[in-house]
Amino acid sequence: MTKRKRKIEINIPILPPKEASPNFRGHWAQVYRAKAGFKVMVKLSIPVEVRGNPPRLEKSKLSVLFTIPDKRHYRDVDNALSCLKPAIDACVDAGILVNDAPCNLSFKGMDWVIDKDKAPLTTLIFEEQK
Repeated sequence: MTKRKRKIEINIPILPPKEASPNFRGHWAQVYRAKAGFKVMVKLSIPVEVRGNPPRLEKSKLSVLFTIPDKRHYRDVDNALSCLKPAIDACVDAGILVNDAPCNLSFKGMDWVIDKDKAPLTTLIFEEQK
């Protein structure tokens, strides 16, 4: 009997803040507040059934989907990934992931969808790996 792999989807109703980008050249306090606020938003967006019984995934792959209102919100992949650091840390804090080290978490892919009705939305999908 094979054990079914778990899949956890988190829909965050905002995009990662521009202040979380390594290219942002503002005051450190702006960066801190933006990252902290995004981290709180991620924790609040974790589904209730996951919050009540966190899975503590040993090994998983992360897929990211950004739902944006128009083309002006595109970011290059490396900046978009680095802006997600507070979100990944929030998932570790919440017990979804054991650790965000490379041996525990790998990056599967990232995509952007233009949808004015659903935007802004950041979707994190963790797929358990064996």
